[in-house]
This record gives sequence, C-alpha cells and structure tokens, in this order.
Amino acid sequence: MKISDSDEKYKQVDTYAQNKAKKWLESYIKEINMINGNTPKIISNHGYAYKRTYKEAQKRGREMLSKKIGNIYEALQGDCINYEYFICGDPISRIWENLVKYIETIKREELDIKKPKRIEILISPDIESSICSNLMKHIDSVRKIAIKYNPFFCKLVYYMRYKEHIKITDKIGSLETMRKKEIISEEPTLPYISEADQLILESFQKTWDDSVNKFYTSCKVKMY
Repeated sequence: MKISDSDEKYKQVDTYAQNKAKKWLESYIKEINMINGNTPKIISNHGYAYKRTYKEAQKRGREMLSKKIGNIYEALQGDCINYEYFICGDPISRIWENLVKYIETIKREELDIKKPKRIEILISPDIESSICSNLMKHIDSVRKIAIKYNPFFCKLVYYMRYKEHIKITDKIGSLETMRKKEIISEEPTLPYISEADQLILESFQKTWDDSVNKFYTSCKVKMY
C-alpha cells in the first residue's frame, strides 16, 4: 500500500512539474512576442494580412508580366498555371491536377451543377498519357525561366507586406516586427525576359491550350 501511495505521489509531482514547465514556456513565448511587438492578436492578424498581400503580389506580378510579354504571362502567373509548379518536386502532377480542376469548373458551369453535388471527371489513360507527354516536353525549359522569376516574386510579396505594415501598423505591428531580410521598401524590377524565353513561354501556352481542348472534348462527367 505504501509503495502504491509513493508511486501516486511521484506521479502527482511529475504532473505538477510538467504543467509548471508548460506554463513557463507559454509565458516565455508570450514575453518574447510582446518584446518584438507581436501580441497574440497581431500574430493572428498576420495570417489574414499576409494571405491578402500574397494575392496582391500575384495580381501585380501579372500586370507587370502582361505589359512586358502580353497574354503569355499566363504561362508563369496565370489563373491555372503558376511558375511555382515548375520548381516543385513534381511539376507535371501539379499541372495535371490544375487541368482537371479547370475542366471541372467549366463542366459545372456548362451543366449547371452546383456544389456540394459531387462530380468526377473521367478521361482515358491514353489521353491522359498523351497530354502529360506533350506538357512534359516544356518543363525543363520553362523551369529555367521560373527559377529566374522566383526571387523577383518573393521580393514583390515582401514589398506588399512592407506596404501593409505601413498602412495598418496598429493591426499587424510595425516594421520592426518583420525580419530584416524581408523588409523591401521599393517595388522590385521584373527580371529580363529574352525573346527566346518568350518563345518558350508562348510554346508552352499553346500546348496548354491544346491540352485543355483535348481534355474537354475527350472527357466524361460522372455525377454523384
């Protein structure tokens, strides 16, 4: 009986110590955040504000690309294709996934199928293989352009965040709450896109458009 009481006593002491350590850690994190000007409310606001600035950076990036290379900007920063797909681990899977989503959107509107009703887009393996094979031919060449575009876009996002901190300091904190390397006070300059690069993007854009048409005319819709 004494052994059992002793075990229970040590268990209680251990639980107390763990709770004490947890409270200390939470208090320490809160104190550090307060020193940096990051209250819990500000940290929460960061999430919403930074999502908004990312979208604004995308919009501005498209505007700058459009002025320089016209409609082929969609191959880098369009509604269906994002340059980030080309520098991820599996570009063709990301592009194919977005192609399916795009066709699903078109079919929903065309057939007036409202959510939450589920639909499945069916395509034959041969057609899928053909489309992916054609798109795959462009991956390496577009990736080189995407890699050059990436640092610019990251700076553009930081610039949008900088403007947001100036605009709503009381909600998301002052500039001092930002990392020094992320404080970009001037809009970055779009990287040079050569005529050869433009031809590469134009070629990919044409293949994408052909893929959309081929998928659209070959697929079937299954409703649940």
